[in-house]
Amino acid sequence: MQMDQATRKAALERLNVFIGEWRMEASFPLAAPASIAGRAVVGRALFEWELGGQFLTQYEEFPDPDVPDSSAIIASIPTARRTPSITSTREALRASTQ
Repeated sequence: MQMDQATRKAALERLNVFIGEWRMEASFPLAAPASIAGRAVVGRALFEWELGGQFLTQYEEFPDPDVPDSSAIIASIPTARRTPSITSTREALRASTQ
């Protein structure tokens, strides 16, 4: 199933509001290790366009060594209903192997 370029671009452009750096606060009420359980941990998220706006990348960093950093590549892929869907790398890989 192919998504035309204009539809794909419009789906991704809706994500422009995320572009930039954001302060994040995460809470882990039942977390292990106990050093972060029940307290808020402050970090940052950075959203940037890659490859000329074809993909949105998301990076999350926390200064606390007990909280893992993360990253994601976000793309627009077609769904069975022919409407655009925003998905993460993990979901896109799962869909491509089915």
